[in-house]
Amino acid sequence: MVRSPFGQPGLIGLLIVVFGLLFLEASYGLCSQDDAYISFRYAQSSAAGLGLVYNPGEVVEGYTNFLWTVLFIPTELIGLDPGPVSTVYGYILSFTLLTSIWRMCGRDWRPVALVACFPGLGLEAVQGLETVLYATLVALALVGGRMWWGWAGLAALTRPEGYAVFGLLWLFRRQPIALIGFLSMTLPHLAFRLVYYGDIVPNTFHAKVGGGEGVANGAVLRGLRYLGEGVTAAVPLFVAAAMGVAVRLLKPPRPAGAAPAAPPQAPASAAPPFAEALTLTVFFFGYIALVGGDFKGTGRFLIPLLAPLGLLASAGLRRLPPVGRLTVVSFGLAWAVPGWRDMADFADRFSTELSLRRSIGERLAEVLPPGSTLAVHAAGILPYYAKLPTIDMWGLNDAHIAKAPVEGMGTGIAGHERADYAYVFARRPTVILPEVDLYTEQRVSLEDPGVFGPTFFEVYAPISIPLEGGFINAWALRP
Repeated sequence: MVRSPFGQPGLIGLLIVVFGLLFLEASYGLCSQDDAYISFRYAQSSAAGLGLVYNPGEVVEGYTNFLWTVLFIPTELIGLDPGPVSTVYGYILSFTLLTSIWRMCGRDWRPVALVACFPGLGLEAVQGLETVLYATLVALALVGGRMWWGWAGLAALTRPEGYAVFGLLWLFRRQPIALIGFLSMTLPHLAFRLVYYGDIVPNTFHAKVGGGEGVANGAVLRGLRYLGEGVTAAVPLFVAAAMGVAVRLLKPPRPAGAAPAAPPQAPASAAPPFAEALTLTVFFFGYIALVGGDFKGTGRFLIPLLAPLGLLASAGLRRLPPVGRLTVVSFGLAWAVPGWRDMADFADRFSTELSLRRSIGERLAEVLPPGSTLAVHAAGILPYYAKLPTIDMWGLNDAHIAKAPVEGMGTGIAGHERADYAYVFARRPTVILPEVDLYTEQRVSLEDPGVFGPTFFEVYAPISIPLEGGFINAWALRP
């Protein structure tokens, strides 16, 4: 066998896959997504001494990614823009995720290539969200080793579903020291959440899932559609994973009287059992269906299960001859091309939106008097740069709206269904910003949106604020 100059037969293949993905990520440019700046705003407030809050004096946990949020407090303290910093983190985490999958797949680069062909992976890595951090921590916990529970603990501090990841892995590994170590990491955060925010779950849980009314109204169907779209985006990966499951489940029984093979004595860092990966995959599929999927077209809720899928796919690929494996990988690469084009279009749109909303936020900070308040739907980029108290009209950062009853909850756009416009109107924000016609090249006099009540125009008037190349359109509180 011809060995690579790096001393490992599969290392060159891994490096080609890794650097190919990093090149793709770099091609997207700076395209942080709006929700990322919600976490950045919490870090901004904390660095300013206001506490881990969205608005001064309003103690609401409007983020679902504690570890990722606090990671940016030092960034805010030294005055760096978190967008580019998060992009660099994304590059590092992408590298770590793929190399972790490579390790658990016996240093075979081909299942890693199928994972890298998931179209949304590269874009999610550079959009400022915790998605790839969480996926990497899940992968490291799945890889195993003596400190696997530490990675699972960090996953639970990053996303609430991390508790389930630890619990499912612990059912297989049953290590008392792991349970003690995990609880020592996570219980202090749960205590902090309960004491500081007054709730055991984030406010975002109430805003997006609530008391289960979404499930009753059909959110599961929305989640199943989301899963279908995600599977369609990476058919070769899912087919290879299904092959791996079929091979294991349909393995012919051992002949009667045959002695069982002695299990190999594997080190603590050996590849994890197949059953663990399958269990995590089933869990993530069920979770995604129950919460109703996500509004983004990147398949971000599927990214944390890429490591388990990679392990399942590895089992399927091993049943093929070398030519067959290369054929599947080549097919995966070809299948991903349309998805990558879609992601490039998304990146361009997000990049344009980031630049525009930053400019609007900075302009509002210039022209509005101190003490002004805003009301917005997309509550990330614009409020972060405006640095003004803001009502989040979708309720992620507002405890009242997050629990407001919504007719047909679960049938609309995931995460964008909660609203209580009478409540917003009663709070009398200085400026209410629309989602449509927020910025136009020509001055526009906005009409009554019809959701704030019949006296809206008695209290608010349409305004247009000049911005380079056009106008910001909004409704302003009358004097």
